[in-house]
Amino acid sequence: MKQRGRSSPAALSVVPFNYGEVADGRPEAPRCLTPGEAKVWKDVVQAMPVGWFGSETHVLLECYCRLSIRSRKVAQSLERLKPTDEAYAKLVTLEGKLSRSLTNLATKMRLTQQAEFGKSMRLRKKQLQTSLWES
Repeated sequence: MKQRGRSSPAALSVVPFNYGEVADGRPEAPRCLTPGEAKVWKDVVQAMPVGWFGSETHVLLECYCRLSIRSRKVAQSLERLKPTDEAYAKLVTLEGKLSRSLTNLATKMRLTQQAEFGKSMRLRKKQLQTSLWES
């Protein structure tokens, strides 16, 4: 909770520092990510507002980046195979699992469009519908 009252000059002079973040407040990609995964990280972080990703979400974002690249590799493998090939069915199953995992992570980090339509949007829609029928 925020402290009530005026802030002291000493409190105002302290600037919090979050490790792994650059000057603009966006987290840098971890060194353990591959270049492709790091690009996904950068693209996702740049698409969201500054401060969207707290340090508690970095692990989820890291998993999201890894799964995103793996999903692309599985899709490329599927394009090279014929539906009659033995490995095709296994790769389709794997692609579905990766897709569900990506969707789950994106929803948890509120990256999806669905995350933008919360309670306030539902209330607004309800108000619009009732006002249309009442007039």
